[in-house]
Amino acid sequence: LGIVHQDKGDHNAALDCSTDSLEMKRQIYGDAPHSDVAASLHQLGTVYQAKGDHNAALKYSADSLEMKRQIYGDAPHPDVAASLYMLGSVYQAKGDHNAALKYSADSLEMKRQIYGDAPHSDVAASLHQLSTVYKDKGDHNAALKYFTDSLEMKRQIYGDAPHPDVATSLHQLGTVYQAKGDHNAALKYSTDSLEMMRQIYGDAPHPDVAASLHQLSTVYKDKGDHNAALKYSTDSLEMYRQIYGDAPHPDVAASLHQLSTVYKDKGDHNAALKYSTDSLEMYRQIYGDAPHPDVATSLHMLGSVYQAKGDHNAALKYSTDSLEMRRQIYGDAPHPRVAASLHQLDVVHYNRKDYRTSLDYFSKSYEMFMTVFNDETHPDVVNT
Repeated sequence: LGIVHQDKGDHNAALDCSTDSLEMKRQIYGDAPHSDVAASLHQLGTVYQAKGDHNAALKYSADSLEMKRQIYGDAPHPDVAASLYMLGSVYQAKGDHNAALKYSADSLEMKRQIYGDAPHSDVAASLHQLSTVYKDKGDHNAALKYFTDSLEMKRQIYGDAPHPDVATSLHQLGTVYQAKGDHNAALKYSTDSLEMMRQIYGDAPHPDVAASLHQLSTVYKDKGDHNAALKYSTDSLEMYRQIYGDAPHPDVAASLHQLSTVYKDKGDHNAALKYSTDSLEMYRQIYGDAPHPDVATSLHMLGSVYQAKGDHNAALKYSTDSLEMRRQIYGDAPHPRVAASLHQLDVVHYNRKDYRTSLDYFSKSYEMFMTVFNDETHPDVVNT
């Protein structure tokens, strides 16, 4: 039931069910390590990660891995590899790219020990995960290599038939080419992904189709085609609402956020403000008062919109709130989103003619971006 609720986006219900399941299994098996208990710990890790509580996710995922190692020892085992994979995902969400890379690579290595050279969906998933880590590190060439390897393996497994895993790899290749600034390649892979998703799911509303529509919106936005971006954003939002109804859901909130970015680029700051506010309100309904990356991103966006409207006081408030929340989430470790908040505050203070404070934020932002990416040609460093 916990997994069902999680798939529906009801993270609180998923947490209740998963916690009850763990408690019951501990009553049955006691303190002895058991695979069912380890599985429940793993599931709780995934729920907390979905809720944005990365510290709790890390605790339960690490506990699950420790118990699995007590059960299986040093021998390679799919359940141990799954826990390594999960820890890679959690560290990635926390912005600790080095730890994410280590656990993701360890997971891939163990899966290859288990499955050998034969194509396998678990190996393809680890290749995919490594590509996302490299993408977040700003190493787009490595990301492209692993995404391509993952796609190739999935095609060996599934052949020419449309398959959700293949469509997902096409989707992710689109995001990498977009990050590399190759908008034509990004458009091609994103379009191919959408086409395959529609072959798989038909005309019925589906989250993967809606995600592809959302991705195409971001590509057209980067290409400067605001009308196409608006169309795909609107289509994505409409489909998500058909799927999830009136209930608050992260995918709906993300579509509202995307629409705000499109309207801001079109110069319609009032519409941008409306959608940014709606997105923030929905994220807060979902995540409550706890710090969460999506809430921080919405605060950041509202700061940007108010800045564009010339309301420097509101811009300062929301940008500061975003920075404060991101520091609560990511701690003292350098993180691209913290650096982005520092950069935004640099611009806000510059527009307020507080040049001394602006310079201070600029220096901190530049230093953090360089610490994260170690590349003066990286787009975030250049844009600083």
